[in-house]
Amino acid sequence: TITRSQYLQSATWTAMTLRWRTSAATTGRVRYGTDAQSLTNSATEAGAGTDHAVRLTNLTPDTRYYYAVEAVGAPTLESGPEHFFTTPPPPGTAKKMRIWVLGDFGNDGGNFGRQDSVIASFKHFMRQNALPPMDLWLWLGDNAYDGGRDFEYQTAVFDKTAARYDWMFRKTPFYATPGNHEYYYPGGTTVRTPGNRSNHDIDFFNIVDHFKNAEAGGEPSGTERYYSFNQGNIHVVSLDTWGTDAAHATQAEAEASILAPGTPQRNWLRRDLQKAQADPSLHWIIVFTHMPPYSGQTHNSDVETDLIKVRENLVPVLDSFKVDLLLTGHDHAYLRTRLMRGHRGTSNTFSPSAHTPEWRSNAPSSGRLDGSPNSCFYYKHRGSVRNEGLVYVVNGAG
Repeated sequence: TITRSQYLQSATWTAMTLRWRTSAATTGRVRYGTDAQSLTNSATEAGAGTDHAVRLTNLTPDTRYYYAVEAVGAPTLESGPEHFFTTPPPPGTAKKMRIWVLGDFGNDGGNFGRQDSVIASFKHFMRQNALPPMDLWLWLGDNAYDGGRDFEYQTAVFDKTAARYDWMFRKTPFYATPGNHEYYYPGGTTVRTPGNRSNHDIDFFNIVDHFKNAEAGGEPSGTERYYSFNQGNIHVVSLDTWGTDAAHATQAEAEASILAPGTPQRNWLRRDLQKAQADPSLHWIIVFTHMPPYSGQTHNSDVETDLIKVRENLVPVLDSFKVDLLLTGHDHAYLRTRLMRGHRGTSNTFSPSAHTPEWRSNAPSSGRLDGSPNSCFYYKHRGSVRNEGLVYVVNGAG
């Protein structure tokens, strides 16, 4: 039987990975095709196991595929008309994309059932508006509480698939970034130490399959800790703002090293963003990570050292390469800025005249969809020599 229902990973315009877990060691197979009644193609694992990953290749871009999950020599495990996904469009394609973004969400009924409420509300929103499946699903870290261990992902995330998440996991690939709770319990202990921040020995990397070699565009990173990919005309970047590039004796040293100048992750980020900005077919750059440079509810970026270091080390790079949007979690609230740039200090040093873009953009917009002439959208000029600002979003209230 299936004990962890299938979920989609590492989508490109010609490939998709399906993962699932079974109660006994089997050889996994996926049958698939563009007709739900005729699954004429198949892909099979090389050997038997309980954790399965099957890569489907030579797919057609922007095409719906139906599939069935099987164990070789046994009856079909899961199939049906609701088992389908759509491959991303070819690189550079301009089309509307719908993205569901969640941070700090896998609490298995904690926080007064907020997780269940969010799932139910979003599912209702999708149904009431007759929307197709989301194109992307981004996880902003602290995805499973309290320690990001495999059994916590099982109970707080995957066990909710049958009743609530099935319509997402079956149809939309997710891309995740690790948070501090993914790194929380090194070696099964209950003490947070610098150790696993540098050796990255956490269950998270056994659960996800993320790009390491620019399989969907971007700059190869060689690691699942940080990676990028292209979705149509959008470039998406995931960063690790808790794990470190080298061993450190203290938490303070580890915090100071995150995205610091000269570190491998920062060097990679600069190469990646430079490549994205040089590609005229990419119109948007979205970066997502866990630790926010600006927050003020359950976490205060004016006084917390790790957030100060993220602001000092990350924001200059985002400004330099004219990134459009930064999505973060960690703070258990929803916070959003208008377009802003060039701010490195505490909140009392923010100046609208210094830290908002030129007058020809519409940075003063309220950002609210209220029907007024100065509402809803922001726009920027790609040809501007100077960055015209980013919108910073904290969504750690999933």
